[in-house]
Amino acid sequence: MPLADAILVVNLQDVSRADAPAFELASVRIRLTGGPPYRWRLEYDESATAAPSRPVLRARIETPAGLWMTTDTSMPAFTPPPVLQLRNVTQAPDPCASASTQAA
Repeated sequence: MPLADAILVVNLQDVSRADAPAFELASVRIRLTGGPPYRWRLEYDESATAAPSRPVLRARIETPAGLWMTTDTSMPAFTPPPVLQLRNVTQAPDPCASASTQAA
């Protein structure tokens, strides 16, 4: 279950340009109040997804503590129905969390 105040962010991006960052075509942010599955809808200009664009969907769940989950594969945007699977983001443990002195 998501943590309190978790936000689902779904982005439609054009990844067709080589050696350039993805261009965001649309985005939606939804406050999560229960468990999955989560329904979302993107409003976008259909002409922006015409060839030669390569639209893909990305998603993440953000919490007040930071990024909690994200997609880790490229999902073509128009593969019906678009089902996005998110993976937990693992965070390395803080090696200094138990330190009691500056030297430790």
